[in-house]
Amino acid sequence: MTESKTEAIVVVSSELTETSLLFLDTLKIRETATYLYMDGSHVEHIRRYVQQGDLVNAHTYVERSEHDGLIPKLVFIPGHVGDLKADSSWIAVIRSLYREGVEVFATVLAASGILKESVASSASLALDDNYRDLAAGWRGDEIVRDRFFWTANDSATTLSSLAYLYKADSKGGIPAQFPVHAFEERGEHDSPSVPMPSATPAADIARMIAQHSRAETKQFVDPVANFALRLALEGHVASCNAVIQSLLAVFPNLYTTLGAHGVMPLECVWRSAGERPMLPWEVAPEELDTWDRDRRENYRIPSGEEDRLDLLESFKVRVSLGRDRLLYPYTTPGAIVMAVEAGWVNEARQWMAMLVQGAMVQDFLWPSQVGACRTLVDFALTGVVAEITGHTATQAEQDASTIKQALLDFPETSAVVEKQQRATAQRFAEAPWPALVRMLDIFKLEGIYETIIRPPASPSAIREAEQRLGVELPSDYKDFLLISNGTNDLSIDVPGFKRVEDLCWESPDDLGLDWVRVTLGCEVDLAEEEQLPSMKRVLTISEPGEEMMWYVEPDTVAEAIQALKGLGRSDESVGEREWRPVFFLHWAPELQWYKNFRVYIESVAQQAEKAGAQLDV
Repeated sequence: MTESKTEAIVVVSSELTETSLLFLDTLKIRETATYLYMDGSHVEHIRRYVQQGDLVNAHTYVERSEHDGLIPKLVFIPGHVGDLKADSSWIAVIRSLYREGVEVFATVLAASGILKESVASSASLALDDNYRDLAAGWRGDEIVRDRFFWTANDSATTLSSLAYLYKADSKGGIPAQFPVHAFEERGEHDSPSVPMPSATPAADIARMIAQHSRAETKQFVDPVANFALRLALEGHVASCNAVIQSLLAVFPNLYTTLGAHGVMPLECVWRSAGERPMLPWEVAPEELDTWDRDRRENYRIPSGEEDRLDLLESFKVRVSLGRDRLLYPYTTPGAIVMAVEAGWVNEARQWMAMLVQGAMVQDFLWPSQVGACRTLVDFALTGVVAEITGHTATQAEQDASTIKQALLDFPETSAVVEKQQRATAQRFAEAPWPALVRMLDIFKLEGIYETIIRPPASPSAIREAEQRLGVELPSDYKDFLLISNGTNDLSIDVPGFKRVEDLCWESPDDLGLDWVRVTLGCEVDLAEEEQLPSMKRVLTISEPGEEMMWYVEPDTVAEAIQALKGLGRSDESVGEREWRPVFFLHWAPELQWYKNFRVYIESVAQQAEKAGAQLDV
């Protein structure tokens, strides 16, 4: 028997009202739904509200659907007056209608007795005590979704909101459990600790500049440019331009350093504000239009006006009831664009405040999000962003001056930092292996491991591994194994390391590393990257987890050296033909290449010293 979808089913277990049918009206299916009744005396009552919809005896429909394989797209159970649990006939009907994948919508369920009798749930139709306890907490939530099962109160506003969520869910994005907080342990997130945004962002950036060497400029150039963009979006374009001009004085090749993702948002603001400074690059209007069009495509804005309005209604519900600040897959910037273009100014201001304030607290780069689209830039320049941040023109001038001075001082401060870094590196390079490994214990997982250090590997175990692998392992890595045969997990972004007995060759495809090209840490563009070798096999030395470290074998390194030299890289930048360890965080964008394993451990030991560990030589 082939199953087929039918339209909506409405279970009329009590008297209908105009309000109770608002859900169907919002979906525009009141007259196309099928209404199930138990007693023929209800037909006249139903016809007061429904002129064209089919009215069918519930038992007859159940028998027919079981015979014909009919499955409704959704089942709507309007609010029931009284205790439904006493009516075993309706309970049997509701059970028979429920199928995996059928959306079930019910109002005032807790009061109706359905939840108390464990009749309806997306997980099963026989709820356990834990689920009943969870559902009891839903009385305080207007709408709750658990996979295919939705429950809501029966107010007019809520029923309309329920319909908008259902329509939006057909396009994706509504969590399977909504709102998320309804499924968390009570009290788990009742009083979250919310950090305050920095009151001195420019001073923070100035300190960042003073703490880095020339080799680390990328770590502060992006934040400086992003802060300049923030100033512009607040309407302080002159202060923005002062910061950018100061950056250019120190880094003449700023366009290359920032890349399109750093430059284009600034260009969007300059174009809208009409205050572009003198710059050593030009951006054609066509390039900016293409950039803007590409960003808008990421927002997945529907082409139809009705679809856009439906989405906006669903965003309102997701923000107010679901505490949703991301609005996946449309994103909060996308929601603001739709609101602005629909004339929903109040919502656009509310969501802009949600984006900016939330990002400021969590230190996210909100200016690049707002500056990515012309509609957002134009809306920001109406003064809404300056109102949200409270950043005055006088403060902006002072901040620009603070950052400018830090950039002017950078040649001197970077020289001091480089001298300190050389001294620190020399101190750790001269330290014996045991001292370095002991320092890592400061990162042990408290309450799980007494130490991250394991008993040493035996020389024979190392020789057996080399014979099994068919290679000679790097000498510094073997020195490490003779002190600790791998490590337990650490509490920072450092992997635990495997025992030598567990080492084996692995396929990059199996590890999800087939995209990696062997750059040896050299900066390359996309065209150059395509000319570099891939890894044929890798020797993973880390335990499974978010952090990974593996070795690229010398033969592959030799291929990469030859290719990079052909692309003009120096002998110093490519290094020697030897094993190269690579570190990768799954959520970080770039690989980290190290000259050898010892250098990596020295860098972790330096982090340990900052955390309070002592280097005992």
